[in-house]
Amino acid sequence: AAREAGIPIENEATLFFDLTRFAPKIGVTGTRGKSTVTSLIGAMFAVSNPQTITAGVATEKGVIAFFDVVDRIREAERAGNPLPVVIELSSWQLDLFTGKHYGPAHVSVITNVMPDHLNRYDSFDAYANAKKQIFTRQTEEDSVVLNFDNPITRSFGGDAVSRVVWFSRKVEVPMGAFLRDPMIMLRDESKEYEICSVDEMLLQGDHNIENALAAVAAAWAGGASFPDMATALRIFGGVAGRLEKIGTLQERLWINDTAATTPDATIAAIRTLSKDKRQIILIAGGSDKDLEFSGLAAHIAEHVRLVVLLPGAATEKI
Repeated sequence: AAREAGIPIENEATLFFDLTRFAPKIGVTGTRGKSTVTSLIGAMFAVSNPQTITAGVATEKGVIAFFDVVDRIREAERAGNPLPVVIELSSWQLDLFTGKHYGPAHVSVITNVMPDHLNRYDSFDAYANAKKQIFTRQTEEDSVVLNFDNPITRSFGGDAVSRVVWFSRKVEVPMGAFLRDPMIMLRDESKEYEICSVDEMLLQGDHNIENALAAVAAAWAGGASFPDMATALRIFGGVAGRLEKIGTLQERLWINDTAATTPDATIAAIRTLSKDKRQIILIAGGSDKDLEFSGLAAHIAEHVRLVVLLPGAATEKI
């Protein structure tokens, strides 16, 4: 009714950006990996500046809400000492930037775009378009960090007015972060820099190598130093609910991957754990977001010893 009447609609993200327009920000969105990438970028800046602000991301103590940090950001602005701000943004939050004349972040990151939330959006294209709102109003002075390995985000590169910085696990990109196994590299036009070996990282799995590459590309675009990036990669252990090892009971290691709410995310977890030849017992199922489960079912059949399915519409599909 408000839309039909032409009444502006705000959410916590749009209000936050209205109140902190001039603070330099790195904004992260994507279907998978955005919480890890947001937290890792924040850790890279925090090596040299412990006052770095990370918001919109879940922690062990709960989500850091935008309005928990807005006063600190405004006070630092007034003092002429702006703090690094790294924020996670969902497609729902980005939806309402369509009516704004400014972009939400000076450095925008899209980790990937995969089918998700199709019970909310009319189509996959509508969902992908919501993710694009993070960079569509950027200027030539801004940067957008995109995943070269994801067909959707790769196609976004042609739509950007801002500088495009790529990251890739498979291709040595002309500008951005890439993997020259086992080394995470960064290329700035004709110059190449070694950042950190993946063997030194605490994060495990191919998907976390992608997350690390995204964080390196974004932190570089935001002005972080190479040594600070390497330090963070060596000490960052991940975020809660993402392949989080929570303890051993009766000789079984329990892993909390509750953030894996799509088939793609659960497949990534199964692949990571199966590399260690683990006997996997998977607890899954629940609500359905109109997604396709055949790929997940195949991975369960191949790699999982036992599956415990929770009640729900998705369980029937699996």
